[in-house]
Amino acid sequence: MTDRPDIRALLVDDEPDIRMVMRLAIETEHAGVCVVGEAEDGIQAVAAVDDLSPEVVVIDVRMPHLDGMQAAARILEHRPQPTVILCTAYIDLDLEREAAELGVSACVSKTDLFDIPTVIRRVTPPLVN
Repeated sequence: MTDRPDIRALLVDDEPDIRMVMRLAIETEHAGVCVVGEAEDGIQAVAAVDDLSPEVVVIDVRMPHLDGMQAAARILEHRPQPTVILCTAYIDLDLEREAAELGVSACVSKTDLFDIPTVIRRVTPPLVN
């Protein structure tokens, strides 16, 4: 058993089924990550980051009202945390380059949702008690 606190994650996708699969992937692995909230668009994501202070945000690229790239830019503009991971159906070099320029830590394909806990642990800095 470790004294290290769980990494607090916010899941953001406009599709409830995708959020459910992300949550399931995290909860079934029991590996130091807990879901503290969910949002269904970028506007809700920005507000939830302010309210919940997660260490990591897993956010879909394409969403209504404010897309994932715009939301990531707003989230990272004034905060050293959280770590942001983009989740998308189509990863290409241009998207990865643009995301990296914003300060996004990783991109994960929606075909690899069960890899999210591993990606979260890989890119999230160690937590300090």
